Amino acid sequence: MREIIIRNIDNAPNGKEFFAGISGNFKDFGQTLCELIDNPISNFHAHGIRGRVEIVLEEQGDHVDVMVRDNGTGIKNMDAALTIAARSCAESTLNEHGMGLKHALASINAGEDQHWSIQTRTAEDVANDRYQRAEGPYDIHMPVSMIPGSGEVAGGTGTVVRVRCPMHKFLTLKPASKKEEPTFAQMAAYLRETLRYTY
Repeated sequence: MREIIIRNIDNAPNGKEFFAGISGNFKDFGQTLCELIDNPISNFHAHGIRGRVEIVLEEQGDHVDVMVRDNGTGIKNMDAALTIAARSCAESTLNEHGMGLKHALASINAGEDQHWSIQTRTAEDVANDRYQRAEGPYDIHMPVSMIPGSGEVAGGTGTVVRVRCPMHKFLTLKPASKKEEPTFAQMAAYLRETLRYTY
């Protein structure tokens, strides 16, 4: 009788390959940005907060630096927020699948030059005079730093997401009906129109 040999499959995902794999499902940058905005809106609804989301775009030649800052309660579980399909941090149907934050960051830039960071501050962080920070490139086991102070989080609690968007991705905001080369101000206006329609 032949011996049966059993071996375990090493199917732990590669962070770089995973990030690239989830990066291509959005039609344009506006849809991608909405994913980053859904998270704080979900947080506001879940906690009865009259919140504020601030979006800052900085043109940098071949890319645009994007910041999304909110004054919500902060990300209570950064591990879940950066884990594949984790739903334990979902607070409403806006983020029920556990992919939004990672999906948005990957869709903006999953390449070799991915620049992104998340700073968050919960009530516990405020009590300990610290904030949490995670930054790209994405990996399955990502370090989260606990840093003294409030970082870029305005006031008490909240979250700041920063991501570098390649210009070709940012230009996907331009409606197909517009033939002329848009200025940065026109692109920002297209984004305002997208956000006004969505929210």
